[in-house]
Amino acid sequence: MSASAAIRQIEEIICKDLGRGIQAAAGHLTVGNLECAARSIADHSSPSVAIITGFFIVSGNPAAAETDGPPGAVHMAAAFVTMGIPCRIVTDQPCEGALRASLSAIGIEDKVFLDIVGLAHQSDYSSIEDVEAVWKTAKVTHAISIERCGPSKNGDPRSARGISLKDWTAPLDRLFVAGDWTQIAIGDGGNEIGMGALPHELIAENVTKGDEIACAVSCDFLILAGVSNWGGWALAAALGLLKPEHKLGILSRLNVETDNAVLQKLVDDGPSIDGIKGVQSYSVDNFEQSVHNQMLNDILKIVA
Repeated sequence: MSASAAIRQIEEIICKDLGRGIQAAAGHLTVGNLECAARSIADHSSPSVAIITGFFIVSGNPAAAETDGPPGAVHMAAAFVTMGIPCRIVTDQPCEGALRASLSAIGIEDKVFLDIVGLAHQSDYSSIEDVEAVWKTAKVTHAISIERCGPSKNGDPRSARGISLKDWTAPLDRLFVAGDWTQIAIGDGGNEIGMGALPHELIAENVTKGDEIACAVSCDFLILAGVSNWGGWALAAALGLLKPEHKLGILSRLNVETDNAVLQKLVDDGPSIDGIKGVQSYSVDNFEQSVHNQMLNDILKIVA
């Protein structure tokens, strides 16, 4: 099987509709984006990647970053490290603990730069402008957003329930569009950065509160997944298929055992919560880890 055919199979299985509605309605509009996104990195002469993630659930117990996003982000970052591609991750202060725990669990905390942006009242953290300057100095070529809430039509980032998150969410979408880097986005619900690549009416008609929560920020390549973490795994796997000399190195971390370790440390030390359950749980989007383990193994079978 060719690399293109394998990547297409991976794209098809990760775009599984788990009840949100957007995957079934819009999957046909994003066919081929996984390969295009991966090739834009693999074929670049000197790629440098910045990843945006972290979705803070203010209504959780405790209020914390959700378990979807950081695992997918650090798996992609591990692939970039393996390939020798400079990589940095940016989040905001409310999600800082989740990213530090995830990077530590996957063992790349000393190999990936972590940019932390403060909220409006937190002057002791970096500003959007500070990080933008750093990215441009680092010659970032690709910005990847995974499971990061973005502004809706009225400007506020909103949860799936329609709650405004503007007081707990730094406007990292401004970083996403600040440079001439290629913009890749991974999302699963309609309210994430990059979902503006889909027609607003499609999200409004197929997602609960879609008209209210749909993110207005578009991207070059939108990767739809049933769970955003799956999209992060898929991009890492696609890079292994396009760059077979790095495949074994990528697979050394892209496996069930490593992902389970990331989830455990993320929940325990982040702390982090299941975004749908609203409590600390070794689950993602209300699905137990066994469901995600099976998806990752299905991806790995195609890569192998």
